[in-house]
Amino acid sequence: MTPDTISKSQTNFMPKAMRKHRLFAGLFLLTTILASCQSTRHATAYFEQNCTRGVPAPIVGEANPHLAKHSFRLRKTDAIEKITLKEGPTVELRNWGCESYALSLSLFFPGNHADPGNVAVWYQTCSNLITHLQREGAAIDVAQVSNVLKQAIQQDANLKYGTAHSFGGMEIPATVSIAQPLPGPKGTKVLVEMVVGPL
Repeated sequence: MTPDTISKSQTNFMPKAMRKHRLFAGLFLLTTILASCQSTRHATAYFEQNCTRGVPAPIVGEANPHLAKHSFRLRKTDAIEKITLKEGPTVELRNWGCESYALSLSLFFPGNHADPGNVAVWYQTCSNLITHLQREGAAIDVAQVSNVLKQAIQQDANLKYGTAHSFGGMEIPATVSIAQPLPGPKGTKVLVEMVVGPL
């Protein structure tokens, strides 16, 4: 086989390989879209048929100026929202509950941060962060939650992790709590939970 023959063979082969690659990529994308649609239908049916609360929707709006990256995935019994802020920690938000409306915010602060023993500092840190997640019309008013945490810092000289602080009206119970931060080799994780209900 001459060099000219090899060159022609490669030229003829490459477009076929590219077409095959594009075909596989297209099929994968189509499969992903169909699976996502099916998951959304299952989740919608689950919440509409079994729950007092509505189907989970994004907590953070795409127009939020603090956002660097955002994704939302509806699953059968909950939704996962992943948030990367321009400044601050990454956030994974689980939107769940059936008779109640619940949000679990898993915050990851890379690098070294305040000692977990300094409860007031972590209350303040979480309070400041929560205000960056506000979206008009969201089921939980995170600005109100932030104010409750700030009030707890001012009024409670013996702050403790895991304490349920009430917010909102008195008709439907609503609480927010902060779990003890968990330091690791790459950073610190903190869990903030908000629950409204039973509805």
